[in-house]
Amino acid sequence: MLDNAFFGFKVVAAEVAWRISQSIHAYEIRQLKKRLRLEYQALGEHSFSNTLDRDLEHAEDNPERSVAAAFETVSFLKEEIARLELLWESKRRDMLAARARQWNLRQNDAN
Repeated sequence: MLDNAFFGFKVVAAEVAWRISQSIHAYEIRQLKKRLRLEYQALGEHSFSNTLDRDLEHAEDNPERSVAAAFETVSFLKEEIARLELLWESKRRDMLAARARQWNLRQNDAN
């Protein structure tokens, strides 16, 4: 009985550690998505100014807000978000498999 309690404690401790790590990862992805929204906003503002026939030279004075830079940033952020989400899913699967091996569990019991 004491072995079961100890095993239960190990499982709970491992899951708490995983949730803390997951929270940090989720925060990172939220920050990237926030930056992505800002880049979409910059593209929208630029499109709006072009619709009103404002000159493009003013927008090109600030290279961070140029259309090309915004498109590149949007593309990078979307790829980075997708990569991080896939990486996180892979880490979870690997962690569960390692835990199953370490605790001598059958693989389908860990899922």
